[in-house]
Amino acid sequence: MITISYLPPEIFIQILQCLGRNSKSLVRVTAVCIQWRVVAINTPYLWTDITIHLKELSESQFLILLNTLDMFLSRTGDLLLDVHWYSRATDKEMAYIEPIYHLFREKAPFHRWKTLSLGLPREFRCKLSNLREVDNFSNLESLVLLRAPPIAYLDLLSSTITPKLVSLEFRHNVKCQPELTTQYAKLFAHAKTFRSARGSILPSIPLPPSLTRLRLWEMPSQPILNVEHLSIKEEIPMETVVAMKYPNLRALGFHPIALLEGRTMSLPKLRWLGFRGNSFPCLKAINAPVLHNLNIYDHESTEPVGEELVLALAGGFTAPKLYGLTMDLPLERKVITRIVKLFPCLKNIALILRDAIEGETTFNDLFFQSSEEGGDYERPCPSLISLYIKLKVVPDDMLRWKRYAKHTARSVGDPFRVLTSEWPGGKYIRVVGHHLGPVEDFSLSYD
Repeated sequence: MITISYLPPEIFIQILQCLGRNSKSLVRVTAVCIQWRVVAINTPYLWTDITIHLKELSESQFLILLNTLDMFLSRTGDLLLDVHWYSRATDKEMAYIEPIYHLFREKAPFHRWKTLSLGLPREFRCKLSNLREVDNFSNLESLVLLRAPPIAYLDLLSSTITPKLVSLEFRHNVKCQPELTTQYAKLFAHAKTFRSARGSILPSIPLPPSLTRLRLWEMPSQPILNVEHLSIKEEIPMETVVAMKYPNLRALGFHPIALLEGRTMSLPKLRWLGFRGNSFPCLKAINAPVLHNLNIYDHESTEPVGEELVLALAGGFTAPKLYGLTMDLPLERKVITRIVKLFPCLKNIALILRDAIEGETTFNDLFFQSSEEGGDYERPCPSLISLYIKLKVVPDDMLRWKRYAKHTARSVGDPFRVLTSEWPGGKYIRVVGHHLGPVEDFSLSYD
């Protein structure tokens, strides 16, 4: 046996990385012993996550923060940084921004910033004067605006952005003023990923054709042919969805309403579908021949869902290669069994259930019910490899639930490998089928 003091530095660095790049954890690690301190200080990557949150700080607390920031920046070497900078819109907090800005210019110029999450108040009026040639964001890859930035910073960002900026996100408070359309257009110019939160007002500019990932609250006004991942948070009429033309779409998350009878939507490359809401007949309009994962979420229905969902999936929904099914909605008894029988290729099922009683009932319906014609066991999903059950409440009898889960996992039969049960504050995993070899990574990604 070897003690941690004799671990090779490479192994110890991997242990430190498991802590995350958290400032408090790193400072505590350097105070344990000389060896830990030397290893941590001489590993620049550990110090590259810079978080500045100016909120209700006294002058003495701000000086401590400034000294800590100086210490972190001096230990990063020449590595690129992940910067998270927030401040409230009060005169006191705004007075703290300028010293931090000048410290960054001295110790970590903007060209060393790889990601930036910016939440400075728009009222801040710092003049970015005497900019040097190195004061640019030439290596910035990801930009998150928590609110509309000060105009001076927006001008600096938009004038020095390069094609490396591939991810752009607007949070709740971002309002794009018409007079700043040119600056925002430059931010969008090379973006491949764009996310917008509720309440953000987007600039009235065409979205660039380079975008491949979109997460919006409303449907974009113009089609973007290269989009591969599209998520629309608000309710959207099915007519609008059917009319959209995204031939390269591989992942779609939406909340449809108002089905148009007789209309279908062909998605030849779609591999992941997230369906929200209770307008289940809209599923009939979807034709996805290579769909691998179907996620259904319904947090609106107060009564258990049954026949309507089964008929929608059986009456027009086309996904012959469906391998993964996730369902988070109240279901009537045996509905899950009827749905599973519609997709014989299923390998991975994830269910969010109310409690352990519903979990035991689901186990019985899926794996321990005799066929209606005779007394022999009829397994509805012969290709199942993984089953995930999440309970919304802690089981009353924890030991009984774990025993039942263990018994189920051992009874399903090949090629079943893993049963995972999770509840608030706990998890149980049972791996079976060791004679089949190592457990493979059977999670199906739509990438």
